[in-house]
Amino acid sequence: MQVPDAYQDDVPHDDVPDTEADWLAHDRRWIEANDVQLVLLASWQEHQFSRVGMRHPQARFAERLSDGRLGFRLAARFETSFLTQPLYVWGDPMLRGHWEAGIVGYKVFVRDDALARVAP
Repeated sequence: MQVPDAYQDDVPHDDVPDTEADWLAHDRRWIEANDVQLVLLASWQEHQFSRVGMRHPQARFAERLSDGRLGFRLAARFETSFLTQPLYVWGDPMLRGHWEAGIVGYKVFVRDDALARVAP
């Protein structure tokens, strides 16, 4: 998931917002400036956020994305699974995103106004 520079620890940035309202405005400006129409959130990223919690720099962006505050809605969810998966992942949700075990999923978020932008 590509996110604004302010969320990335390895990118120098000067405009790190202070308040939740500032973060929301910052994210919306980034979405408009980059004409973001679709966001693909991989399960391994989402589970990484759940392990670290809101301390993870991108967790807040994912939360605002999921709850609709950024103007996106969940359009599709794709997941792989296998019969004994609950036994494998019960102790640690991060294991749900392990590629080597073949467990992966995606959430596809689209902009609420994306369909209005498509020509008939």
